[in-house]
Amino acid sequence: MPHDLRAPIPAPFVSSDLRVPPEWIDGNGHMNVAYYLRAFDLGFDAAYDAIEFGFDMIERRGVSTMAAPLLGALLLCYVAGVVSAFASSVAVLGATIPLAVPLLMQGHLGVPGMVAAIAISTTIVDVSPFSTNGALVVANAHGIDRDAFFRQMLIYSAIVVLVGPLLAWLALVVPDFL
Repeated sequence: MPHDLRAPIPAPFVSSDLRVPPEWIDGNGHMNVAYYLRAFDLGFDAAYDAIEFGFDMIERRGVSTMAAPLLGALLLCYVAGVVSAFASSVAVLGATIPLAVPLLMQGHLGVPGMVAAIAISTTIVDVSPFSTNGALVVANAHGIDRDAFFRQMLIYSAIVVLVGPLLAWLALVVPDFL
């Protein structure tokens, strides 16, 4: 019998007894930071199962949650694009690719397509007047109204930030998923 989603959920939710495996322990006797995501994932699985929103429901109804790899990849492309519009593309690229590793480890996404989509999402937005390249273009513009040019670049870069990551995701990530 499915869980009534309107019914109150007992708080605090107590999942099954989970133990930290010995291989998750670092040299200081603490749980290694790299395994916290896995521990939370296991806890979410237990919570989802308790309200019958687990893998059996996904198979039965053909739906999933935001944790679906394809949507996670799109979100990651957008985060990379938006942050890179205001920061160094190389730094954002170096910080974003490791965030994609949990998605890639699931095996549903192609590594080359995902990395290329993140790279495009971070660098295509370099037209932003807030990025290094965009600021150099504005600073070196001569014989024009700089304020008007700045506004034009700002509008253009907003369009690129909205459309660029989506197109990169559609062209490079989705085909590997299908």
